[in-house]
Parts: sequence; structure tokens; C-alpha cells
Amino acid sequence: MKYDVVFWDFDGTLVYSHSLWTRGALDALRQAGGELDYEQLRPFTRNIYPWDVPDPEYRPLQGQAWWDYVEQQFCAAYCRAGIGEDLACRAAAGLRQQILQVEKYHLFDDTIPALQLCRAQGVRNILLSNNYPELEQIVEQLALTPWLDGMVVSGQIGWDKPRPEIFAHGMALAGPGARCLMVGDNPVADIQGAQGAGLDAALVHRLQPSTADYQAETLLGLLEQIEE
Repeated sequence: MKYDVVFWDFDGTLVYSHSLWTRGALDALRQAGGELDYEQLRPFTRNIYPWDVPDPEYRPLQGQAWWDYVEQQFCAAYCRAGIGEDLACRAAAGLRQQILQVEKYHLFDDTIPALQLCRAQGVRNILLSNNYPELEQIVEQLALTPWLDGMVVSGQIGWDKPRPEIFAHGMALAGPGARCLMVGDNPVADIQGAQGAGLDAALVHRLQPSTADYQAETLLGLLEQIEE
């Protein structure tokens, strides 16, 4: 393979989670004593995450401050969907517990084989994800940690894709002169973001017009392209 390091996105690339955040918010609301269905809540959970507007103002959002921001956003989303403020804020406070349930994450069939193949060829795997601060815990519970050589998580460093700063963190882990490829499912955050930082980029699991250097329906299919 012509790359020394592959940066892997997480949700939508290595795992899938069936609308994790909206469904997690619905579960949190039910536990707090409220009720909405998916179609009632979904319109209000768009564009409320730090990575939806990845501006420098989010730089302080690390650790607990990250969750404080997200809980405020979901409290407001519940309210816009018709839930009273007290119940909305209690439900939002239970969101983290829902999101950190490992059973809500599912590996693609070829996730571990793809990571193993890279490792066998001397390629280092680094996770590079827009995500909550505790992502490393979920990664470990999914048995992915042995196949990773590092992780860069936006909720730990305060920068989100597609900003170049998060890719700079990844390239610092990769080391000087390393040939790097970003693999993800988001044409803007993963593909345009990586290319803006000077990296090659591959779009997986979502075949559509994009500026990606590679496109493939599967992870192993992508690696076959790169090896050609």
C-alpha cells in the first residue's frame, strides 16, 4: 500500500448506529417520563452538534464542557418539539448514559479485517473522529483498540472536522513525512476537510458525487483499490 497511515472516521465508517443521537434522545426522554416519536423529534436534532458549525468558538468544548453544550442543545430541541422545559432538561441530562451504551454500535462486517489488513502491511491505523470525549471507552469495548495506533477525538481537543486543526493533530501522530489517507463517509467533514489539509481522502459506504480520491462501498473494497 502506498500509505503509511490511514485515518479512520468512526460512526458511518467503522461502525453504524441507526440514528444514534435522535434515538438516544428519545430513550432519554422516555426514562425521564416523556414521550415523542422519531418524526416529532428528528427535525429539531439537526445542526445542533459542535461539528455542525465547526468554528473556533468551539475550541473550549473539551471534556465535561462538551457535554454541557450538547445537553443544552438537546434541552432546547426537546422544548421546540413541545416538551416542557423542566422535563426537557431532565431528559437531556440523561442523554450521555444513552449514547455510551456500547450495544447501540455495530461493526461493519469488514471493519476488523480491514484494520488487520492495514496492520499486516505495515500501515498504522489512527482513529480521527468528531465525537464525544469518552469515545475511547466505546472503541475499547468494541475490541477495536488492539488494531489502532492512536486516536484523535474532537471532544478531547476542541477542534472538529472539517477544520484543518484536527487533521494537524492526526498528522502530528503520524509523524514527519508520513503518507496519510483519510477514510470516512462524510463528503464535507472527511473528504473536503482532509483534502483542505493536504491529505488524500476516500469516501466509503456512500457512493455519490464528491471530490474523493477513492470511493468504495466497503472498506475491503477500498483497500483493494488502493493496492491496484
